[in-house]
Amino acid sequence: MSSSKQTTKLLLAIFAIILMAAEWILLVAGIRPHEMIVGLGSVLVSALFVGVVTKMSMIGLDFHLSDVAQGWRIRGTF
Repeated sequence: MSSSKQTTKLLLAIFAIILMAAEWILLVAGIRPHEMIVGLGSVLVSALFVGVVTKMSMIGLDFHLSDVAQGWRIRGTF
C-alpha cells in the first residue's frame, strides 16, 4: 500500500474517532469526569469494532464527499 493511501486512512480514522467523541459529548450533554471515562471506553470499543469489521469485510467501500453530502436525502418512512 502506498504511503499516501496509508496517510489518508490514518487521517480518516483520526477524524472518525474525533467525531465519535464529539457525538458522545452531545449525547451525554456534559463533560463530567465519569462521563468522559465511560465515553473514552465507548469510543475505543467502537473504533476497535469498526476496525475489525473493516479488515474482515470483503466489500470494498469507496466513499466520496459527494456521497456524504447526499445524506440529507435519506429519510425514514414513519
